[in-house]
Amino acid sequence: MTTKTLFSAIALTVSTLTSAMAADVTMPYKAAPAAAAFSWTGCYVGGNVGGGRGVNEQQPIVGQDFTANHNSGWLAGVQGGCDYQVGSLVVGVEGQFDWADMKDTSTTLIPGGAIGFLLTTQLDRVATATGRIGYAFDRVLFYAKGGAAFAHFNHQMTQTDFAALSVDFTGSRDVTGFVVGAGLEYALLPNLSLKAEYNYFDFGTNGYTLNCSGNPGCAGIPFFPASGPAEHADRHARRELAIQHGWRAARRPILIGVPKASAARRVRRAAANSRRGFDAVVPAPP
Repeated sequence: MTTKTLFSAIALTVSTLTSAMAADVTMPYKAAPAAAAFSWTGCYVGGNVGGGRGVNEQQPIVGQDFTANHNSGWLAGVQGGCDYQVGSLVVGVEGQFDWADMKDTSTTLIPGGAIGFLLTTQLDRVATATGRIGYAFDRVLFYAKGGAAFAHFNHQMTQTDFAALSVDFTGSRDVTGFVVGAGLEYALLPNLSLKAEYNYFDFGTNGYTLNCSGNPGCAGIPFFPASGPAEHADRHARRELAIQHGWRAARRPILIGVPKASAARRVRRAAANSRRGFDAVVPAPP
């Protein structure tokens, strides 16, 4: 064997061994980045605006029936609460307060006479304390809610002959009842969401007092006492849009990695590298 042939054989052996060792080295890999899954867990505050309609039915007074009020108007206020998410299930509590101007005036005529009544009912504020439960599709949450409701009503009954006589009887009352509703909430950002909601309120039947004190026209008014009890049944529905800022806990991201090469793949890679080693070495002529 000549010197050139010996050097070629040594070069071939070194090339083959180097390729084989390279095949046994574990190839580094990098996990593919994954975005953190959105979580509804956390607390929030926000504001809301909306509109509503209601039915207020006045119970008969001294045998006189009255035309019902059909209130309508606006509501606006603030809300705050906390949610907790387990899987796709979201449960939470919320408190809400709204200023309102929902009112209506109805006219009732006394049969056979020239006297009538103008009955005005106004809802000027309402508050709720509710729980809610929902199902989340990532940033979209469908939910139902229910709980206690509190409201303040102003009442005015005007006895008039629609000409010269006009006497006002006024009163107000704080009432309690219940509320049920449903809504859809969407998280625009991790800490900012927008929701649309529908609520139904029922405040039952409540007594209140209408007063005519201090008015000289109160004396001798027929069909209605200067000060007396009355009963009112109140039912309202509210639709609203709300935007709220929250402090929510981020869920741990799910990391999706590229698996390491199997032993069989390493063997195939080593064989391929060995073939490339033979092709790279060209023996010199003797």
